[in-house]
Amino acid sequence: MVYVVDDQKVVAELTAAVLQLKGYRTRIFHDPDQAFTAMDGDTNAPDLLMTDYQMGASTGLDLIERSKERHPTLRTILFSGTARRSVFADRAVKPDAFLEKPFIPDHLIDVVKSVLKA
Repeated sequence: MVYVVDDQKVVAELTAAVLQLKGYRTRIFHDPDQAFTAMDGDTNAPDLLMTDYQMGASTGLDLIERSKERHPTLRTILFSGTARRSVFADRAVKPDAFLEKPFIPDHLIDVVKSVLKA
């Protein structure tokens, strides 16, 4: 299961659609707090959390940190159209991969496969 979290509905839906075409099960969230609540209460926790960086008052890095506190083995991908890798350089908890938006479907799938294999 892959959680896709982005406050831009079109981006979240397109990302999930690409993943679904390759056989991944997805769940879309437009609010990081809802994703965290679902992950915490879900008996079928995700294998991968993909999250946008900037989402209103919260960031994808905040979501990744909170999620890894509860699920330390959770694999994560941060993506952004505005931030760069330097945004998490000095953070204690880092994503397993970073994607710059816009990304092409083949690159998205390659990164997902790589993160899940690690």
